[in-house]
Amino acid sequence: PAPGALMSAALGYAELPPLQCGLFEVDQPSFAAGSGVDTCEFSAVSAILNEDLRKMRSEASEKLTVADMVRKIATRNGLTLIGNPPETMLERETQRRQSDIEFLKRLAEDHDCIFSIKGDRLVFMPITDLEAQPPALFLDLALERIFDAGNTEVGRILGASGSFNASGAYGSAHIHYFDGPKGKELEYTETAKGVSSREVLEIDDRADSLAHAQSICRSTLRIANRGYKPLSIELTGH
Repeated sequence: PAPGALMSAALGYAELPPLQCGLFEVDQPSFAAGSGVDTCEFSAVSAILNEDLRKMRSEASEKLTVADMVRKIATRNGLTLIGNPPETMLERETQRRQSDIEFLKRLAEDHDCIFSIKGDRLVFMPITDLEAQPPALFLDLALERIFDAGNTEVGRILGASGSFNASGAYGSAHIHYFDGPKGKELEYTETAKGVSSREVLEIDDRADSLAHAQSICRSTLRIANRGYKPLSIELTGH
C-alpha cells in the first residue's frame, strides 16, 4: 500500500467474532524481496477523514468553559461528542497556529482528560470518569486466569512482573493561580495518591481558577509519575 492509503483492522480468533479496531492510514510502508519470498511491512496511524481537523487556526476564546470549546469544535467539524468535558471556566484560551486536533490534545493534557477521534465521534472526558467505570476484566494472578465482569474465564496469564521506580517521582505538585472574585494570586498544592516521594513538582503554567489549577496539577503529576509503578503482563485471550 502507498503512504496515505486507508485500511481497516480487526483482531481476534478464527472461531470468534473479530474485534473491529477502526480505520487507519498507512504512513511507513517497506518492501523486501529475495529467495522467492516477498514481504511487505507497514505501520499506520488512526485515520482522520475530516481534513478540516488538520487546518491551522488562530482564534481566542474568552469566558468559556472547556466543555464549551470542545462542543464548538465538535459542531464545527460535524462530530458527535462522546463524554462530558469539564465545565471549568477559562478567562481566556488561545488557539494559536494550531489545528483543532492539536488544540484538543492540549486541552486534554491541561485538564486531565482523554481525547481521541474515531470516525465521526470525538471522545473527550476526564480520566477520573473513565477510572470510575466498572472493570471490564479481572486478573487473578493466583489462578493465572482472566475473568470478565460475569466471572467467566476469558483468558490466561502467562506471566507478570512489576517494580517501583522512585527516581524522578513526585509526591505533590504546586502552582499559583489567579482568583478572579478575590482579585489576587493564590497557591494550590495537589498530593499524588500512592506515591511515596517528598519531591515537589513546581508548575509555572497559568491557571485562571482553583478548578483550573487542580486539573493542571492532576494531569501534570499523572504524566510525570507514569514510570513510578510499571507493570508488565503477558497473557492470552479471546
